[in-house]
Amino acid sequence: MKALTKTIFGILGTTCIPFTVQADTTESTQNTYVRGESIKANQLPAGYNASASYDCASGWDVFFTADYIYWNWNQDSFKRADLVLVSPTASGNQTPEYLQAGYASGFQVGLGFNMKGMDDWNFYGEYTWYKNSGSDSSVIAGTIAPLSTTVDALLSRSASIAYNNADFLLQRNFYFGKKLTANFYTGLRALWINNDYHTTFSGTGSTILSSRFDVQSFNSDVDSSSWALGPKFGFDANWLLGYGIKFLSNVSASVLYTRYTESVDTTIVGSATVIGTTLPLTSTPSANESNYGTLRPIVEMYLGLGWGSLS
Repeated sequence: MKALTKTIFGILGTTCIPFTVQADTTESTQNTYVRGESIKANQLPAGYNASASYDCASGWDVFFTADYIYWNWNQDSFKRADLVLVSPTASGNQTPEYLQAGYASGFQVGLGFNMKGMDDWNFYGEYTWYKNSGSDSSVIAGTIAPLSTTVDALLSRSASIAYNNADFLLQRNFYFGKKLTANFYTGLRALWINNDYHTTFSGTGSTILSSRFDVQSFNSDVDSSSWALGPKFGFDANWLLGYGIKFLSNVSASVLYTRYTESVDTTIVGSATVIGTTLPLTSTPSANESNYGTLRPIVEMYLGLGWGSLS
């Protein structure tokens, strides 16, 4: 009798349990997904790996960004080279210096839109505009060793830059956690940079042994322009602190083909007296242009603090 009872319950259990399990798991199987297939909405917990892009109700998911920038400008060519060895009898500032252009204002503006039908990727374009200029001057006067050369000159320099940058990116914003968002992006970067350098010597009189050189003016203009184009990749993250405040971090890299064009224009007016004979020391303006291309790697990183709100 006991053996028969165990047999009956065994048959009933084997037959009924699959239906029970199927009934209990009907709801959960609706949220499962197949590996290798695209994930549909609500298949994963919304707090993690969900889209963090702009989502407008009953409208176009278009967004606009604007930033004020305040940058310092410095580069290698700003260093004033050592002209000569100066004896203690010389006056004026003789040591190498950097032209200090300082900080100047600029702006960045961007426009993007979210593409819901493409896994919430969005297209974003950004333009950066920045201009700066600087100048300095130095008086060189006294006797210069070792040839007992006397110098009385004013050296003036000025430089300016016009910087323009445009990025065209595909990116996807998503949540790592409830307080941490991230953004991966890839696209193209374009640069246009124009530099102008101007150097002037005036009132220069020098005596070397029995020869004397008087240069009333020396002017040199160097104009450099370049354009660049290449791929850009990057990652940034925002740690949301609350009340619209967040920590910002960014790392990006690009490799740009860069084309340079440079022209030099030099004018000298003065005279030279050699062994009692005075000869004019003049030169007509000369313009030399050079064009060359190269690959330029660029790496950018920043940390910051931001605030924003949606209205």
